[in-house]
Amino acid sequence: MKRWRAPLLVGLTGVAATVAFVFLFGTVQRAVVPSGQGYKVYADFDDVSGLASHSRVTMSGIPVGTIDHIGLVTMPDGSTK
Repeated sequence: MKRWRAPLLVGLTGVAATVAFVFLFGTVQRAVVPSGQGYKVYADFDDVSGLASHSRVTMSGIPVGTIDHIGLVTMPDGSTK
């Protein structure tokens, strides 16, 4: 009777741990990055050769966004940058 008790407890513990992990991962993922939402980042470059609108932006090879717009900025003194 006791021969099956230890493997059963190990199996149930494994299943419970898996369910808890999946639940917590889903909760954290929704809290950190809500679905369909994001934020804009603005950058100032001296040279934008090689960049194009709608190009993919990667960080360490992982896609993190796209280039929405490339344009000149008018400074308070009237010059453009």
